[in-house]
Amino acid sequence: MKASSNDKVSVVMSAFNHAPYVGAAIESVLSQCHENIEFLIADDGSSDGTADVISQYKDPRITFLPSRINRGACTSTNDLIKMASGEFLCIINSDDIWPSTSKINNQLKILKSLNHVVAVFGRASYMNETGKPLQKEGLEGGFVFDQANRNRGEWLEHFFMLGNCLCHPSIMIRKNYYDKHGYYKNELRQVPDFEMWIRLVKQYDIYVSDETYVCFRLVKGKNTSSNLGKNFARIVNEHYLVNKSFFAGISDETFIMGFSHHFKNSEAATRNLLEIEKMLLFFNDKSVFSYTNQIIGLEKIYDMLTNEVSREKLLKHYGIDDHWIHEKSSEILALCEHTWIEPEVARLRSDNILLKQKIISMEMSSSWKVTLPFRAIMNFLCHKK
Repeated sequence: MKASSNDKVSVVMSAFNHAPYVGAAIESVLSQCHENIEFLIADDGSSDGTADVISQYKDPRITFLPSRINRGACTSTNDLIKMASGEFLCIINSDDIWPSTSKINNQLKILKSLNHVVAVFGRASYMNETGKPLQKEGLEGGFVFDQANRNRGEWLEHFFMLGNCLCHPSIMIRKNYYDKHGYYKNELRQVPDFEMWIRLVKQYDIYVSDETYVCFRLVKGKNTSSNLGKNFARIVNEHYLVNKSFFAGISDETFIMGFSHHFKNSEAATRNLLEIEKMLLFFNDKSVFSYTNQIIGLEKIYDMLTNEVSREKLLKHYGIDDHWIHEKSSEILALCEHTWIEPEVARLRSDNILLKQKIISMEMSSSWKVTLPFRAIMNFLCHKK
């Protein structure tokens, strides 16, 4: 089926303290060749005049919902999605832009021609806070969204081993997906989109275009996805929370399709053995989340060992018993970081202070001063060599 001007597309944008940038974001949506859109915008309690900038746009396709309080990006976005009346839905950040006027047209054509596909993603380009283009080569993770297409199992394997690689503000999705399967979790600040993609690809196919659908604005230290300070701690902890239920609801076929090359028992095919393989994947040290995944794995293996049926299968097919978990629990130090590492750092800092004090005391001694000319000659000879 071909795309037509009758296809209604809802675009949602939750804005927060982006007064210098939100105008460009709005204009990039309004300039789309496909004009049959509704543009739902919420200001999530901004304090910098963002709402005033948005209010200046009088296009009849815009519905603006200002809020005096900051409720969180996911809550605000979810409310807009629930209001949306289009068959298809796009999301844009209030500090980014869509660089092409044919973005919506391009994605509509894909979704109309591939009925089995629920969502279409694309690539990203980058700019700094003034709008100057930034080259991908000079950015850490600049090519992360340049992805080939995969089947569901392969996507899940990529997510588990390497994390998110789908560009959220590039998406066009069939709106009824949210109606059937739920919305973004506001309890997550760093990775609500990643959690959504895991849920999505467990059940449906997606498509990643090689077209660039969004231009990210990188503002130093202010992007939610930056690995700085509190953001980094939240990224680690939120991946732990999300990964605890990573394999829930995955069909055996999809699991085997994506993860069989990681299996410890290459002949695993029954439900019980596949469940054990899922648990053992949390100990895979090639995953970027292995630091916290091992805690999840330890918890799950412990629970399995307390069940007589699974305990027997663990021993028979994998050689896993009480001795195994004793040894494994001695190797995983994630929970020991604050009890062991911090005191050790404090001890080293204390030793460093004492060493500095000894050096100062030595430098002030008479013998140190008397031998100064001799040390100067020795240093000269050493450098001469």
